[in-house]
Amino acid sequence: MARIFHVLDTLGIGGAENMIACLARWQASEGHAVHVHGANGGGPIADRLHAMQVPVTWSASPHYAPALWALYRQIRIFSPDVVHCHNIVPTLLGTIAGRLAGVKCLVTTRHGPRTRSEKAERRYWLAARWHRHVVAVSEITRADIAGSRFADPSKLVTISTAADRPDTTPPPDAPPRHGFTLVSVGRLVQEKSYETLLEALLLARAEAPDVHLWLVGDGVERAALEQRAHALHLDEHVLFLGARSNVGYWLQHADLFVMSSTSEGLPVSLLEAFAMERAVVATDAGGIPDAVEGAQAGLIVPSRDPRALAAAILRLKRDPDERRLLELNARRAYEDRFSIARMGRAYQRLYGL
Repeated sequence: MARIFHVLDTLGIGGAENMIACLARWQASEGHAVHVHGANGGGPIADRLHAMQVPVTWSASPHYAPALWALYRQIRIFSPDVVHCHNIVPTLLGTIAGRLAGVKCLVTTRHGPRTRSEKAERRYWLAARWHRHVVAVSEITRADIAGSRFADPSKLVTISTAADRPDTTPPPDAPPRHGFTLVSVGRLVQEKSYETLLEALLLARAEAPDVHLWLVGDGVERAALEQRAHALHLDEHVLFLGARSNVGYWLQHADLFVMSSTSEGLPVSLLEAFAMERAVVATDAGGIPDAVEGAQAGLIVPSRDPRALAAAILRLKRDPDERRLLELNARRAYEDRFSIARMGRAYQRLYGL
């Protein structure tokens, strides 16, 4: 069995963080010794990992030098066979610390598209020279990353993001169901374009007044989105639920999963929706169309187009037979292509284990 050391930005709530926690749990269940380190701080994911009996550490400083020293010390103590870095900053830190510690196998995963910073991309690819592989989480992400003038396409491989079936524990504050309920799960940030979803909800309700929305997640845009919902007179029809550990409950009790993103890799929340047998209406961002259309699990519309989003929502509301077929396809795709075990075995082969 191997010793595997994961390095990520923080241990906060997010799709990549959730995926890494699931991967670490699966690797530990296979008998590997696993350690997870947050290069830029701790967060709620640490509690989940502790509950899984996966050791967790993090840097207490956001500054580069102390973070690098903290990471190096942990790698020396753990003495891993593999250091697996996730995204740009952890790769920069993990490459230096791993090389200094004499780790023979370095692997880096990109969980989303290229950044707009050429400086960051250049530094990333300089660090990636020391890595066995650069993993993209979808074919679209791989093509995007390969488009950087600093990229080394020969190092790029694709291992699709995966997800565990999410927790379905009923919350004490479960709201009563009213009509046809949409659910969207994600951080409340600009890239998710939730203002587009609110506008689509307004348009859909003009034809079907029983459509409602649950927003599961939190983030810097929450106050602005709540104000926008108020301005659109949607206060009684949009429920801002904040970050939730029992995402599966909200997916299970909604009628349709919706994504309005403008930028994505392959979002974990989408795969969780597949796992919970939800049909999908989503935008053409990143790896979403490949996953949804490949699975025949939903409808894809252009990003930033509330009319198209509303029309797709209404189509599936009015056709429960089509929606049921998409739901069954979603569940089948999850089991065949997006389980944690499938992803874990792919990474195991990549490590050379």
